[in-house]
Amino acid sequence: QWTTPDERIPHALEFLYLPLSVVLEAPQSYRFDTGLEPHLNASESRGNHLILRFYLDYPGRESGLPDWLSSQISCADYSEYGGGCSPDYSDPLLQATLLEFIAALGARYDGDPRLGFVQMGLLGFWGEWHTYPHGDWFASRHFQQQVISAFDQAFAHTHVLMRYPLLDSPTRTIGYHDDSFAYSTLGDIPWFFYPKLVAAQAEERWRVAPIGGEVYPPLQDLLFSADYTLDTYRQDFAECVRQTHTSWMINNAAFRNDNGYAAAHLEGAQAASLAMGYAFAVPRFVITASGL
Repeated sequence: QWTTPDERIPHALEFLYLPLSVVLEAPQSYRFDTGLEPHLNASESRGNHLILRFYLDYPGRESGLPDWLSSQISCADYSEYGGGCSPDYSDPLLQATLLEFIAALGARYDGDPRLGFVQMGLLGFWGEWHTYPHGDWFASRHFQQQVISAFDQAFAHTHVLMRYPLLDSPTRTIGYHDDSFAYSTLGDIPWFFYPKLVAAQAEERWRVAPIGGEVYPPLQDLLFSADYTLDTYRQDFAECVRQTHTSWMINNAAFRNDNGYAAAHLEGAQAASLAMGYAFAVPRFVITASGL
């Protein structure tokens, strides 16, 4: 949505935010053919797989709620992060609509080879599962659990990821994404990403499901430059990858058309890209010949 692929940096994935409104034109009436298919086909044409996140509330953008739904539920105005209106996640109509949508999305796209991963999204600012600093606006634990269960049931083949290791998600085959990667990722502070995984006994999740996220946006222009300095919050990218076993990462600045990475910054991004993912080896093979 913001850039075009830069072949100088090895990649095989693309990331897409989509407002729910582009595919939900009426109750239980889905426009996947016009709202989602073009994005999947475009990614496939570039030889990539798509990581997908739907949202209802993206600060600084128009609401992702369909008009027919926004006219029936209340929302709370806020000014943080560019402003917006946070929907009432306790509304029964909204809850039923989201659960129906998750089931329909899985029925259509589970196992679709054009998809890389599906992020739970939907709840909170950016679909990031928080409404900080308005914590009391967020969905109840009960409804969070319903959404987790719905995604897990809807996608048996395509990997599902979520922002935090909440509720019973560590007992399911669900991956996680740190959307502040390299900033508050590692350390002893409980709310940092990796300490949360450890506390939830999910630090080995990378063995069965993807771990990834997004480089903290204010760091993206500095991350591989000589001006990048470390502190409690700003952390070494390679060490973050090593400890979390991250296999994919959003880094929009590296792909910008106007002033993408160059020189040492580009070289650092190339090395970082190749350092992520999985290395596969064949430890033994046997060839049997017969009928000679």
